[in-house]
Amino acid sequence: MARIGIITGVLREVACLSDISTDVDLDVRASGADPRRAGELADEMFAQGAVALLSFGLCGGLDPTLKAGDVILPTRVISAEGKSLTCDPDWTGRLEDALGAMVTRKGTTLAHAPTIVAGPRRKSVLRATTGADAVDMESYAVGRAARKAGRPFAIIRAVSDTSETRLPEWTDEIVSTSGGTDGVRLLKNLATHPGDIGKLLALGRGSTRALKVLRDVAKRLGPGLAFE
Repeated sequence: MARIGIITGVLREVACLSDISTDVDLDVRASGADPRRAGELADEMFAQGAVALLSFGLCGGLDPTLKAGDVILPTRVISAEGKSLTCDPDWTGRLEDALGAMVTRKGTTLAHAPTIVAGPRRKSVLRATTGADAVDMESYAVGRAARKAGRPFAIIRAVSDTSETRLPEWTDEIVSTSGGTDGVRLLKNLATHPGDIGKLLALGRGSTRALKVLRDVAKRLGPGLAFE
């Protein structure tokens, strides 16, 4: 049985862990950018013997000082309704020590969003209402499952889009249930919204930079993920 479970949103994030995920003590799964599915996977991993879960992948910046490729280690994740879940402080502290200067910001708050937060105005509102530094779609569900199971969880995220980046509103619609890219939906959305190609390219540049950093993070941590 897996000792540590890792939940990502998409397969490109899973690929960042390819150098360490062959270890028998790791179980890496993509939720397909679906918070409900992330929660189901988390419950499943704990039921199958995982002792801890890591939420790993990309995030959107809410704090204007965060840049694409910046790495954050949140200490808590907060829902849009203001419900807060605290990451395991011991594990988070060991991650901070192991990663050192690779971490751009420590002690951050991560906001949960059920869908993509596409534009600067919505990002600004979310920051104002939650006080969060960044946003993702999976971590709150992972944290909720960990609290229910009485197990620790931690979060590692790299910024793919800044507070000023404008994303296509349909970005999460092109993610398949397995976490890959649905090419048919992508082409249909581009045909319907040709003006969004610039936004998609900007997201691609930021994501590529962030994914490279995440791969380096995984290599630095190794299969133990600083858990003990």
